[in-house]
Amino acid sequence: MKTSARLYTYSLKHSYLPPEVSRLFGALMPSEGHVKRMCRILRSEACRQVRFYSDCLQVVNRNELPLPSAQKRFLEDLRLASQTADFLWGNLVARLPRSRHQYPEQGKDVMVLGDASIPKNVADLLKLGPKFCEHPALDKTELLGLVRTAAGKARTDEVDRCIREGVDCLPQKIFFLPNRFCWSWENDLQETLCGDKTSDAAPASSDSGATGSQPTTGNDAPPESPSPGSTTLGSTGKSLFSGK
Repeated sequence: MKTSARLYTYSLKHSYLPPEVSRLFGALMPSEGHVKRMCRILRSEACRQVRFYSDCLQVVNRNELPLPSAQKRFLEDLRLASQTADFLWGNLVARLPRSRHQYPEQGKDVMVLGDASIPKNVADLLKLGPKFCEHPALDKTELLGLVRTAAGKARTDEVDRCIREGVDCLPQKIFFLPNRFCWSWENDLQETLCGDKTSDAAPASSDSGATGSQPTTGNDAPPESPSPGSTTLGSTGKSLFSGK
């Protein structure tokens, strides 16, 4: 039964007409839709019979042996049945026809504008169609990884600036995260990208506290406090997690 189920699965995948299915239609040649429908029905019936005979085998072992020995004997019988099915299927699949791999047809030649030149492998890839002419969509982790990779090729004293400017170029929508992840991402991103910004800001705050607060007039508005769940990177003034 396992071999029959595998045969019908193979028929559905490779559009193969098994002889037993062909005999069901007599002298008429069935359509591909009818063949697939019959293969699905026969595959379901074969799987049902495999489950039925497995239950019968377990009942027989429990009637003849005590429970621990019966379960061990049942597992040995299942292993033997599986090995036998693999052996029979290996002999059968070697005689079945195999469908050839169909390569996609190449499109028209690639037209290069101006004096630009592209390698031959790139031109061959572009000939396969519009689907191969676009970069795959990258998630937020891969985009941040690209920023770090690009910054690693800069000089040591410009790495932090390259990272900050690279993050500013990323679309803000990739940073919309659930609330339960915002706190860990906020801390990790601030420690990774800001670097020594927090240590530089500490002496400035202490100096301002020593000189005292400046008097405010009626027209002066109080400074806005950052909204919870947002992080400001360096001097960019853009919040990654506030979505603004």
